[in-house]
Amino acid sequence: MVDTGEQAERILDALRAEDGTLRRQGVKLLVGFVLDRRLDALVDPGETTAILVDALTEPNARRLLDGHLMPAWRRHRARAGAADERVGDAVPEEVANEVDVLLRGLRSPPAEWAREAIPPEPLRKLLSPVLQTTLVSFARKLPVLGLAGGEDSVLGGLAGRLRKTVERKAEQIADAGKGVMGGLGAEIEGKLQRTAAEFSQRAVGELRDALRVRLTSEEGQELVARIREHALARLLEAPVAQMMDDADALDHARFAELGPLLVAHNAERNLVRGAIAEEVAAYLAVEGARTLREMLDEAELLPAVTAMLERRVDSTMRDLLGTVEARAFLAKLLAL
Repeated sequence: MVDTGEQAERILDALRAEDGTLRRQGVKLLVGFVLDRRLDALVDPGETTAILVDALTEPNARRLLDGHLMPAWRRHRARAGAADERVGDAVPEEVANEVDVLLRGLRSPPAEWAREAIPPEPLRKLLSPVLQTTLVSFARKLPVLGLAGGEDSVLGGLAGRLRKTVERKAEQIADAGKGVMGGLGAEIEGKLQRTAAEFSQRAVGELRDALRVRLTSEEGQELVARIREHALARLLEAPVAQMMDDADALDHARFAELGPLLVAHNAERNLVRGAIAEEVAAYLAVEGARTLREMLDEAELLPAVTAMLERRVDSTMRDLLGTVEARAFLAKLLAL
């Protein structure tokens, strides 16, 4: 009669052997069997969903955000700055060309949900003083109606020239008046053009300064708060289906075709490769000394995950040991 204990020892010795031929065959058999299994035979949808839902707790989300996501964001910000990274660096030429074609053919989304998101009355009250200040600043520089002052003003110049003309010869008033008006019109037109050109070069700065003053004023801040509250309320009331309709304005199929090109392009870049290596190392620096049991226990998922794995592995192993390949493998072990 065969001594099973002795037989078991021989099997263990064979599996621990340095050349590991049978061990490698067993591993290959197990891996191949798992790879050939349907996913729904390995993962139970109900159990997996329940575990994922149970994992969505505030402490778990906070650990992920504070322990990994935000540090990763800060590290990548530093990497991108040190490398002087530009958006175009991550986009290969063929993708940029395709995006240009897509953008030129892109139709504007209806954005029905965004209609009336900005209330007109507070916006008018907010911007009216800004525009008024800018326009008054421009008007003060105009050489008309005495706004510019002095002999350069229309009224002052016209009165002076007419007075001199009258004193010189009364009977020539009509002809002089025509000449004065004609010459004065050309002169003022030129001054208007020069003033407008000079002001346009400074208008953006003056408008920005006036807007800054308005926004920092007490009334301006109150109006901005009203606009923000109205826009937020409108956003919260927006139908999700309408917002998704706007997203449908994109050519999803063509954008999907560009995705693999972007992935392949960036996979070859040193910045991306370095980022992946650094983030893996950073994750292990935080979690590397912990066991999976500890991590699952901290997330309060250990009992559920353990029970699920035990059921799924037990079922999988029963199926595996029933295959011809498994029986042949065990026969080789028992024949040693």
